[in-house]
Amino acid sequence: MQQHPVDDARALIAQRFPEAVWAVVTGSVLTDRRTPGSDLDIVVQLPDGDPAAPHRASLHFRGWPVELFVHDRDTLAHYLARELPGRRPTLHRMVATGVPVAGDPGEITARCAAVLAAGPGPLPDAATRAERYALTDTLDDLVHATDPGERTAIAGAAWVTAGEAALRLGGHWVGRSKWLLRELHDLDPALAAEWLAAAGDPDRIAALLRRLLDQAGGALFAGYRVPGERPADAAVRVTAVRDGDRLGWLASAGDGRPLGSAFLRPPGEPGGTGGLELAVHPAERRRGIGTRLLDAVDTAARERRMRAVVTDAVDLGTPGDAFLAARGLRRVLTLTYVRLPLRGLDTGALSAVADAPHPGYRLTSWTGTVPGDLAATFAASRRAMDDMPMDDAEPDRRPWDTDRVRAVAAAVAARGDVLLTVAALTEPGGVVAGFTELVVPGAGTGDGLHYGTGVLPEHRGQGLARWMKAASIRLARARFPDLSGLVADTADSNAAMRRINRALGYAPTHRSVLYQLDLP
Repeated sequence: MQQHPVDDARALIAQRFPEAVWAVVTGSVLTDRRTPGSDLDIVVQLPDGDPAAPHRASLHFRGWPVELFVHDRDTLAHYLARELPGRRPTLHRMVATGVPVAGDPGEITARCAAVLAAGPGPLPDAATRAERYALTDTLDDLVHATDPGERTAIAGAAWVTAGEAALRLGGHWVGRSKWLLRELHDLDPALAAEWLAAAGDPDRIAALLRRLLDQAGGALFAGYRVPGERPADAAVRVTAVRDGDRLGWLASAGDGRPLGSAFLRPPGEPGGTGGLELAVHPAERRRGIGTRLLDAVDTAARERRMRAVVTDAVDLGTPGDAFLAARGLRRVLTLTYVRLPLRGLDTGALSAVADAPHPGYRLTSWTGTVPGDLAATFAASRRAMDDMPMDDAEPDRRPWDTDRVRAVAAAVAARGDVLLTVAALTEPGGVVAGFTELVVPGAGTGDGLHYGTGVLPEHRGQGLARWMKAASIRLARARFPDLSGLVADTADSNAAMRRINRALGYAPTHRSVLYQLDLP
């Protein structure tokens, strides 16, 4: 006999899953929408790696119909991520609204609630075109149907299609059955009333379809094209891995062939901005692999309460650029890459800049780790980069100290490259007023890469950046005579550094962009 849903759910979990990390009971049974047929929906998290996870089961307990959704931590994260592309957050809603009946779900309740509150966001352009095509096709079937029975059947399907399309085009979550109406009410009560009033009326349903099409950009048929799916697509596996402090996901085919990867660099502070490196083999693109990898990153970043995730730079106009834009990421920074050929360089003009006197300052340089007597003042000088133009990109807010500057030098050395630093010191005093860093391949061939150039605000206007950079170029050319050139990337909005690069002979080669995934 039914008693109290929470008490009965608690008894069920104690009986069937005494090892559960946590469990919640959820659903309409806990609300004023409860009916005699309401069931107990229970989400259970088992210990990591439990062989019983994941599974779904249905049973009766004390007169209640019960639906069990059983996971461990990894499978729960996987299923949460899997439902977001379809905009049907069923599991998110169960976890967010559930009442604990075993253990403590902790922060995952708030994280799921935040996802629900934020909504799925606007449809990407490609998905909007797909909605327009589907609505056009449905409307065409409906208005041209001549058989009364078929027209009734088409009208029923078109009614549901209209409701779901209204939600997707409105940037809202989508639901099935009763949740379709509930989501429509949440989006727009007047629209929900119009949709209900159209039920069973082909003419009113057709009018609703036309209005949705007009709002979305009009009917779409001729010229619509979607790439097909190869049979191997269904066998794609995404496996979570770890690479040091980075989280990683590897996509592979059923036969083990690597297809793509994603790595998420953690932020330097709680709630900060992570970094994303995403790659899919060119021959495997347009199969949804990048989307699955990005969904895994999105879920992991939300679970760790990151504020945002910024991608590595992608070349402007490439498939990567188009993919990130289509997935709704925000373009936050545009960079122009420039290169200085070292062969045939006008060393006289360079020396004139590098040897020019700057009263009150002197230059010094070092290879690898900063000398001990300069470590503290060099670390303090890194705040020169705090106001570097970053457009809309989230800045790196991690504080600089001697440990961090030494860690950067160690990381460069560990991969076999050489870090050259030129710094301007105050004279007298020997305090670092500015610096420029350059990384050269360990073999001393190919192109070197400028890491950064900064001058503390109180020392600007003295020409120190151009002076240091000229000295750095000359040092690299002398130390590595087989080096071909030097490359730098500069934000388009960083007018000062662009002028310096231009004056020193750097010429543009290409442009790239950074995208940001904003996380509510």
